Amino acid sequence: MIVEGSANGGMYSFLFYSVMMALQLFFVWKWLPETKGRSLETIQKELGIS
Repeated sequence: MIVEGSANGGMYSFLFYSVMMALQLFFVWKWLPETKGRSLETIQKELGIS
């Protein structure tokens, strides 16, 4: 396992996971549009789909 085979208890694995989750949070917050309360047809029209 990663944690058992590492001298520092898997700190780098956890750090990598934490950084990736922070980047994902930023991406979702900044670039994905809010769709609450909108119909599927309205969302498709705004995104230029169909």
